[in-house]
Amino acid sequence: MIVCRGAGSPESRTASGADAYDNWKNGQGSVKVAGKSYYLGDLVTGEVIDNKYSVSARVYKGGPHGSQTRRVQDRWTTRSKVGEQFCYGGSTTGEVCGWKVTSGKQTIEYGDGTIVKNVTRAKKSSGTCAVGGDSGGPVYTVLSNGHIYAKGVISGSLCNGWGIGSDADDDGWNDDRDCSDATDWDCELVFTDIKLAEDALPGLVKKW
Repeated sequence: MIVCRGAGSPESRTASGADAYDNWKNGQGSVKVAGKSYYLGDLVTGEVIDNKYSVSARVYKGGPHGSQTRRVQDRWTTRSKVGEQFCYGGSTTGEVCGWKVTSGKQTIEYGDGTIVKNVTRAKKSSGTCAVGGDSGGPVYTVLSNGHIYAKGVISGSLCNGWGIGSDADDDGWNDDRDCSDATDWDCELVFTDIKLAEDALPGLVKKW
């Protein structure tokens, strides 16, 4: 099974194709999966029915059009802790590192009024932010051998053209979407821990 979600931006979220197992209700946000007493962030499973693209336990590295990959060596079996550093792979922005976990088990309201529950929050103070199209991408830790440990799934982001600019008016007018200069605040990322996915959804993270 692949655990992913095809969301738009914090202002306009769109569900991914045909959902086999979902914990998100459009217009509302996180909902509990049957049989579970807790929320699971923002997740959906999709079944691979035709492997014509040679689906394997790898993630792309480099830019959004890169062809090189990293092997998935294993996954985290604990919830994220404050201070942990990681990278993500986004469809729009590619591989972006330098993120640091700032808080866990958070409830966050996005700009469209939907509320995501039991997620992890992280930030970075320079470089590229996650933007529309990156949601559903993998969050991971890069090992010294270049392989990765799966850590989570991107739900959404802040300070990417829809978030808070330096005037703190929450209109994003002076936010140039890269969070790399004095007119921007820190990039913020919201993701669901991979442990929640494995605890509550069918299947396991595919390893190399």
